[in-house]
Amino acid sequence: MTKRASKQADAERELPAALGAERAILSALLARRATVREVALPRRAFFAAQHGRIFTAIEAVVAAGRPVEPAALSAELRRANEPEARADMALVGELLESAPRVSEIAEQVNIVREKAALRWLVYVSAAVEERASTGAQGAAEIAGEAIAEFQEVIKAATNKARGRKARPARGGGERIGFVAERAER
Repeated sequence: MTKRASKQADAERELPAALGAERAILSALLARRATVREVALPRRAFFAAQHGRIFTAIEAVVAAGRPVEPAALSAELRRANEPEARADMALVGELLESAPRVSEIAEQVNIVREKAALRWLVYVSAAVEERASTGAQGAAEIAGEAIAEFQEVIKAATNKARGRKARPARGGGERIGFVAERAER
């Protein structure tokens, strides 16, 4: 497969996501049926950018010691992300009407955590392919970095059973350098 064909196939590939589970988690947080601490997910675990922005706003409101209610959330969304604040608040309204039962929340968190780990595997694999195809590094170095990243994915995936916060792909030049850049998309 040529580089062009590989990139085209990559662009057409659907990444693992559980948008319904993401919405259920946000609904539970908004309806106070779960806390940010109980959910214990990083923003990057949310595939939908809008879900990530809302989750980050909820975290900021909680960190400021304010209750998670529409007025505080609206103010935080406007402060952090003015262009999308109106659309984000429209989704918050929808989410408030559909909060899941408390018993379902842990299951939804595990689903989102698993999908995030699967996306991380895709990013790491793409980084390995890119590095190997350029030939700028030796095979042993690329493989060593890939193994370290895969071990991080394993830790994140197994933390779900323990309720720990999963740490998504590294950035800033550590190990597989552009994994975090792709994860942000």
